[in-house]
Amino acid sequence: MEDGLLTKVGQFDKAELEDCDLVVDAKGVTACPGLIDSHVHIAFGDYAPRFATTGFLKDYLYGGTTTAISASEVHVPGRPSDVEGVKALAVAAKKCWDNVRPAGMRVYGGNVLLEPGLTDEDFQELAGHGIWLAKAGFGSVKTPFDYVPLIQAAKRAGMITNVHTGGASLSLANSIYQQVKAGNDKTWCTLAKKYAKDASGQNCGKATFTKGQTVPVFDKVAFSQPTKTVHAPIYDPVQYKSWFVVEPLGPVKPRRSTPEKQVASSIKQQLLQQKKNQKMTDWVTQTSKDFCSGSKIKYQTGYKPIPDPCATATATTNATTTG
Repeated sequence: MEDGLLTKVGQFDKAELEDCDLVVDAKGVTACPGLIDSHVHIAFGDYAPRFATTGFLKDYLYGGTTTAISASEVHVPGRPSDVEGVKALAVAAKKCWDNVRPAGMRVYGGNVLLEPGLTDEDFQELAGHGIWLAKAGFGSVKTPFDYVPLIQAAKRAGMITNVHTGGASLSLANSIYQQVKAGNDKTWCTLAKKYAKDASGQNCGKATFTKGQTVPVFDKVAFSQPTKTVHAPIYDPVQYKSWFVVEPLGPVKPRRSTPEKQVASSIKQQLLQQKKNQKMTDWVTQTSKDFCSGSKIKYQTGYKPIPDPCATATATTNATTTG
């Protein structure tokens, strides 16, 4: 290695080693370049506020990641959304991470979150402070289309822009909502085929649901709000962690009972599958206990996972149930 770069990999003779300033006997351990995670939601210091986790970057090194690149400091408590606030946050984060390396990890912090009102002058000012990252998503921008001029301005300042994608994006949900409100059945069909994550996408967004079949926030709109009306995006924070755009099409039909003969076969199959699943679970549990007992599993120094998966596999719990 010279000037921080690998110059040769492989076998070395004694003469080559004599010219080295430092020779380390790795005792059979494989050495390789560190990994780079280009999408990390850091804050300040080795702390993740959203998960109340400390030391996560230090632990990240166990997996071989030696460099992290900020995807915006969006989870900083009290994060500002005004122009001067987002600029100050990005500059402060960048300068802080320039001065700290958790367990030796290099962190590129200071990713400015794109907010309405940012101008070419703002991005040039940020670039002057060494900011080279920008993030589209999580801010106050209403639709993906409104990000276009902001991203273009960031690029003109020489920045690289991360774009948040996925069903959990409020900006995408708002975009779909505005399009279906202004469109027709054909619009619904096109957007459903592109974005729907369930089987309704193959049926132009149409589906039949029973109350309680999905999640409470969906039921509240589907079963109690006016029909033939496109409702503003709703978010399920528990199960799907996604946004829904809903238009109830018809009146709610009363509950009805299904004769046992029609469902007996289905119930039998479900019970049989549950039995198979339980046997598989029991086998996995027993296998874990067998491998975790004694000293069958050994870790290299510094690579033992925290928490130890064997701790739950071998622990004994006393419980009392009263009825």
